[in-house]
Amino acid sequence: TDRRDFRGGGGGGGGAGAGATGGDGAPEAVIEVEQWAPVALWAWDVDVDICAICKTKINDPCISCQAQMFGEDVECEIAWGQCNHQFHRHCLEDWLKKKGTCPLDGQEWDWAQIGREEQRK
Repeated sequence: TDRRDFRGGGGGGGGAGAGATGGDGAPEAVIEVEQWAPVALWAWDVDVDICAICKTKINDPCISCQAQMFGEDVECEIAWGQCNHQFHRHCLEDWLKKKGTCPLDGQEWDWAQIGREEQRK
């Protein structure tokens, strides 16, 4: 397709300000990206970045910690199993009171580590 900038005549018929038109006759906008600052999140050994129990992001406080925050900085720990699945520690402890299995794969839960993502060995 012929795309022209709307700031000037852009050359070709129609006079000043005439730009390319879409299939419905409306002018197509031309967007120029002048600056781009990509942002990425990277984590070690994380297959799923959401706690499968409370459905919030694993690096955000769990629902239990969110209820206690009220302006305080609450440290919500992550629990890993030998199966490499991770959950908020509070969510998992409540789950394990009812069932002794991993919420994702159903295998008997075997603790590997408790801490924050950056503390993962």
